[in-house]
Amino acid sequence: LASQGCTSLAGKMSTPGMPWFPWKTLSFLLLISTAAIINLDCQKHGNFSKSSTGQFLRDIGQYDRVLTGYQVVVDRSKEGRQWVDTNVPVYAEHARRVGGPYYEVAQTKAGEAWALMVLGYGKLELAVKAGWLRLRGGCLGHRSRLIGLGRLWSRGARSCGSGPSRGPSPCSRELWTLSMETLTGLQ
Repeated sequence: LASQGCTSLAGKMSTPGMPWFPWKTLSFLLLISTAAIINLDCQKHGNFSKSSTGQFLRDIGQYDRVLTGYQVVVDRSKEGRQWVDTNVPVYAEHARRVGGPYYEVAQTKAGEAWALMVLGYGKLELAVKAGWLRLRGGCLGHRSRLIGLGRLWSRGARSCGSGPSRGPSPCSRELWTLSMETLTGLQ
């Protein structure tokens, strides 16, 4: 009975051929998002050495080590690019000779797929920009309303005085009402 329960539980927690938690996918997304954040940091501050990431690495004494690793990656990428520029045309010509008309069909389909990908990326870019503009447009008035709410509270606190309190005063009820009206307007 216990082994049946364990087997049943193990079957519910894992699907054959799939892990119970998407480690690879989440690790990849973490890597991409970290790279994007570092890129934004570098763009904001002008270069890597002035960025917050560069300052942090300098503070912990790893800046030179990271730059050395980065330079190795850049050098290997250049070597890879040179290999591709040298060898891919040779292999493509061989594939054209061996594949004949099938190579031409594959080349045409690859061109169509590329065009669809570029079109899809353009649509995605437009959707992201439209969403960003809508978000900015919706938030423009909120900042001034929140600043006004902060000023209202600071004026109210000064006008109500700091004496001993015996229950809610008319002043605090008025502040509460005005605050709720302001916050309701933010939605």
